Amino acid sequence: WAICKNMNALLIIMAGSLAGGFYSAWGAMIVEIVLPLHFTTGQADWFGFWSQLAGAAGGIIFGKVHDKYSHYKILLIGIYVLQLVDFVWLTAATASIIPWAFWGAQISNVLGGFLQAAPSGIIYEGIVENTYPISEQTGVNIYAIAYNFWGLVFLACGDYITGQTMNWLLCGAILGSLLCVLPTKE
Repeated sequence: WAICKNMNALLIIMAGSLAGGFYSAWGAMIVEIVLPLHFTTGQADWFGFWSQLAGAAGGIIFGKVHDKYSHYKILLIGIYVLQLVDFVWLTAATASIIPWAFWGAQISNVLGGFLQAAPSGIIYEGIVENTYPISEQTGVNIYAIAYNFWGLVFLACGDYITGQTMNWLLCGAILGSLLCVLPTKE
């Protein structure tokens, strides 16, 4: 119960799980999101592939950045702001609010994958720092449960909402993550 009384730890868990869980479900539904936009299933599959590859790079690169610059709050704020800008741009483009083409969407998708995986190691470190002396596994397991919960909530909505609504919900989840990081203390 000590973690439940630690507001900093709970906010970091919520920040990572909200954007991460929604994004993992969004990625699982990428075909449904882009098919109405006249993309082929093959093109949608490439969206997922490049996003995952970029995510691996993002996690590694920002892990190294965090090792050198250990202020997790500033890094998380920067990452979530960039994510929000990227996914609002992608959402506006897919809604035909701004002009776009396949490669513009793919670049935004790859950048989104890069930025979505970027906070992973930083979130884990923030959880561990804020839950000490409690076992590292306890805080990380609570994070995993919350992450999967938000992913399941988003997946459950998938049959009832449009791809465009899924995009806006992802933007809202990223904004929610940003708002959770702002009041935390390092």
